Amino acid sequence: MMKHPIRRALLAAAALSAVQAMPTFAADVQQPQDRPPVDLTWLSSLSRPGAFTIRQNTAARATAGGATFAGSPITAYPLSAPPISGFQPQVVVGLTNEQNHSDSVEGFGVKSSNPGAVTLPGNGAQKFVVATLDSGSQGHIFSYADSQALDFASVQRDGSKLQPVQGANGTEYLDITDAVGVYMAGMQTATGGATLGVPAGSLKGQWNVPVLAAEAGSLLPNAIGSPLLSQWQVQIQNSQTRHLTVGSTTYRGPSVTLNDLSGCGAGGVHQGHARDLRRRAAELAVLPELRLHRS
Repeated sequence: MMKHPIRRALLAAAALSAVQAMPTFAADVQQPQDRPPVDLTWLSSLSRPGAFTIRQNTAARATAGGATFAGSPITAYPLSAPPISGFQPQVVVGLTNEQNHSDSVEGFGVKSSNPGAVTLPGNGAQKFVVATLDSGSQGHIFSYADSQALDFASVQRDGSKLQPVQGANGTEYLDITDAVGVYMAGMQTATGGATLGVPAGSLKGQWNVPVLAAEAGSLLPNAIGSPLLSQWQVQIQNSQTRHLTVGSTTYRGPSVTLNDLSGCGAGGVHQGHARDLRRRAAELAVLPELRLHRS
């Protein structure tokens, strides 16, 4: 009976000696509450638009055991900073009223490098706008301001149906226009100045394609979507960026070129996988309940 108390006493003594032998890490490291708070005076001037760097705090450096650690500056970029992998591919877009009047139920976009018929708006000089080339958009989208400037009603292409569009910020309804011609050129071929322009012969695209026009209050920007990719191969060269200044706005983006697809049929229609993409553009005019998902 006396062995158990002795054993417990020996175990307690061994545990106490083990605890005393452990290094006292807490005493070797400066406690968080002792470190100086971050002050806005540490911030350097902007190293590039939208970025800032936290400078080294020479007045109060963290010390441990008498050693001084200088540390490295921390640079942070907000969401509006240029993407790491390159720049957004932006293109210059112009529209025409080209439409296949004989196809009243379902039609396909027609590949073209020769804009014809009447340009938009129909009551003045052709309007060119800047749009982002977005393969995740299943339709061509135009902002409210640019839709008003393009004036689809001036060429009787304003349409009468709505399309729900769903994105990361929710769902909104856009106007579905009647079929039009959608032509684009890269920044490297466009001209700036007081107005945006494109030299003759540099536009390529497709016609007989309905587009989506944003309504008042919408924040959606212009986007050229996947219907174009069904008939053209897009070459984006991040190594060749271009600046284009129009009025007080400067655009910057990679060179974008439309090339012919290999394996195209007689009408410039790629056989096989592109047929579904081409059909999506036609469905906008007859299936208003079709939901578009933007990346």
